[in-house]
Amino acid sequence: MIEFLKAIFFELATYGPPAERDELRQELRRRVEQIERGEAELIPAVE
Repeated sequence: MIEFLKAIFFELATYGPPAERDELRQELRRRVEQIERGEAELIPAVE
């Protein structure tokens, strides 16, 4: 799951104006950190 989020982060980080891109990058990093610490509620994908 973390690798998937990092891949999305990488793709999104290359688009948009610098201020918007940086804001999005910071938010995605915060979310990844929450997942790594086990603080985020994850919803499993439909199997």
